[in-house]
Amino acid sequence: MELNTGKRAEFLDLCLLVAFFVRKLYRMKMDRLMTEVYREDLQSVCMEKLPFEKLKNKKVLITGATGLIGTGLVDTLIFINKEKDLSMRIDIFCRNKRKAEQTFVNYINDADMEKVHIIEGDLTKNISLTEEYDYIIHGGGNNHPAAFAKEPVETMRTALFGTMNFLDKLSKQKNQPVFLFLSSGEIYGNVAELEASGCREEVTGEVNPMETRSCYPEAKRAAETLCRAYAEEYGLDTRVARLCYIFGATYQNESTKADVQFLQKAVQKEDIVLKSPGIQYRSYCYLRDAVAGIFYILLKGEKGEAYNVANPQMNVTIREFADTLAKVAGVQVRFEHPEDMEKRGYSTLSMEILDSGKLQGLGYMPRTGLEEAFQKILEIKR
Repeated sequence: MELNTGKRAEFLDLCLLVAFFVRKLYRMKMDRLMTEVYREDLQSVCMEKLPFEKLKNKKVLITGATGLIGTGLVDTLIFINKEKDLSMRIDIFCRNKRKAEQTFVNYINDADMEKVHIIEGDLTKNISLTEEYDYIIHGGGNNHPAAFAKEPVETMRTALFGTMNFLDKLSKQKNQPVFLFLSSGEIYGNVAELEASGCREEVTGEVNPMETRSCYPEAKRAAETLCRAYAEEYGLDTRVARLCYIFGATYQNESTKADVQFLQKAVQKEDIVLKSPGIQYRSYCYLRDAVAGIFYILLKGEKGEAYNVANPQMNVTIREFADTLAKVAGVQVRFEHPEDMEKRGYSTLSMEILDSGKLQGLGYMPRTGLEEAFQKILEIKR
C-alpha cells in the first residue's frame, strides 16, 4: 500500500525522530567522556612537562585509532588541542569508517571535531594521502590472540606491508614527519638471562620462527627493522615504542586478550575466568600512562631509537592481575580449560618484563597503580 504525500512526510519525520533518540541513547551509553575519571586522565596527560607547543598548527595522523590505545591517543589529542589552543589537524586512518564514527560518536558534529578527519583505507594496499603530515603514530594491525591463531598471514601482512607502504610514501615527501611505530614487548622473545628490572632496549632474545604464534612478534621485529632502515637510507625520523600489556576503559568488546576478558567480566560483576595457571610474569601499564609515554617518545625521543613503555610497579603474574581485579570488583576468580584454538593464540613466554629506564630518562613517570587503575576503569565502564 502506497502512502500519500502527507503520510509519507509523517513517516519520514517519525523515522528521523526514532533515529535521533537511538543516537542519543547510544551516545549516553558510550560516553566515556562524560565520566569525571576519564576527563581527569586526559587532563593529567595535558599537564605533563612536555613540549606540546611542537604540535601547534601541525598535522597529525593516527592509524589503528579505533583500538584501545588509538582511542586513548585520539581522545587525548582532541583534549590537548582544545585546552592548549594548538589548532592541530588530527586525521584518523582506519579500515572501517563506520566503526570510527561509532568510537568517536560523542565528537561528531561537535566543535572539537572541526579539525578531525576520518580516512578509510587499507594499510596493505596503496595508501592515498592528500595531506603531508608532521607527526604520524602508526598503531594499525592485528593485536589480539584470536587473530594470531586464525589469521597469522594477515597479521604479518598488515604489520609488514602496512608499515612499508607508509614509510615508502613518506620517503618521497618533501616534508618528512616524525614517524612513531607502536611495537610490542613481545619482540624480545625468550631471554636467557633476564635482569631483575626486565628487558632493556638493547636485549635480543629468541623467537621461534617455526611457531605460527610467532607471526606477531616476528612481524613487529621486522617492522622495527624497516623503520631503522628507512631512517638510515632515506633520513626519515622514525621512532619505536615497545609497549607492554596495556589495559584501560577503551578496550574493544570483541578483543580476545586475557586482560580484556577479565575486565569485561568485572564490569558485568561476574566471576573472572582464568584459562591457564596464570604463572607467567608480565609488565602491565594503565592506558593513561601508556598514552603519556607515547607522547614523550613522539615529542622528546631521538631519531632511530626504541623505547620501552611500561610501569615498573605493575610487574605481576597473570594470576595476580586477575586476583587484584577480582578484589577491587568484588567478584571471584575461577578456572576453565581453554579451547585448542584459544591456546594457539596464547603467548608461550613465561617472562615478559620491560625495563622503562630509558623512557624515564626523558622525564616519563607512570602515575597509576594497579588497584587504582582497576577502580578507574570500573567507574568509567559501569
